[in-house]
Amino acid sequence: MPSAEKILELPDITQAALEPAAATVARFEIRYSRFVDPKGNAVRPLPDFAADRAELVALYRAMVLARAFDAKAVALQRTGRLGTFPSALGQEAVGVGLGAAMRKDDVFLPSFREHGAQLWRGVSLVELFLFWGGDERGSDFAVAREDFPICVPVATHAPHAVGVALAFKLRHQQRVAVCAFGDGATSKGDVAEALNMAGVWRLPLVFVINNNRWAISVPVTQQTAAETLAQKAIAAGACLGNGAGHRFAHCDDIIAVDLLTFNAGGDRLLRQSLGRRLLGDRHRDRPMVVVDDKDERQTPDARHVERFGNIAF
Repeated sequence: MPSAEKILELPDITQAALEPAAATVARFEIRYSRFVDPKGNAVRPLPDFAADRAELVALYRAMVLARAFDAKAVALQRTGRLGTFPSALGQEAVGVGLGAAMRKDDVFLPSFREHGAQLWRGVSLVELFLFWGGDERGSDFAVAREDFPICVPVATHAPHAVGVALAFKLRHQQRVAVCAFGDGATSKGDVAEALNMAGVWRLPLVFVINNNRWAISVPVTQQTAAETLAQKAIAAGACLGNGAGHRFAHCDDIIAVDLLTFNAGGDRLLRQSLGRRLLGDRHRDRPMVVVDDKDERQTPDARHVERFGNIAF
């Protein structure tokens, strides 16, 4: 048995350094990005393409064409010559921006409000009118042969995008799949599963959330308790971003960065674009019934195309 002196020399375990009850495992942040404010004034240096007047004019023409198509389709629907039509009035910059950022060999998987992107990528007005008139020959694109047809069921095309991107990876092709949908789709299991698979397999895939803050008559605050929709990609282990996509310069430049990152072997997965659609979810909806006028972020404003025209001209 050791002597009392030696016992006293033993280290006191009560004084040993203890680990904290909880340690930080990981940290995340959601970054908001924009180039111009709601009035069209630059808030930081514009991307390089903004110095090319010819490209700006082409982009402006594409947004005007998308708006003109939208107006004609709404008029045809209201006179009984189209069965239904989901307007994208106020969202033209998102579609045209992501379409312009894509390469010809990339594959686009749209939902039902991306005609701006489809027109940019070669889908014709005739094909779009055929589709919305109930003729599936409108999905047999003459130019954008590998782009997917319009997906009316909410979010069901997200797993399809995973399959496309997986094929690119297995074939060692330098191509990217781009899948667009609205904020309501992020509440569907299809999107959660697609994000998870794309993140695990590190696929060349970009999801673009066109967040206008309303899914039919349900505001985004009643869809999710998350502060942003972009952060839904965190659980998938993905890179992500958040920005003002209706101000065109952001959408084109940021998504182009995503695509270039993939082509260089990196990984970015999800982008949320914040904006406001100016008509209801469907042709019969009255937008002012579901919009809270007290929230000025929700105030309808159709002048973003005109503001971009001022920059272009």
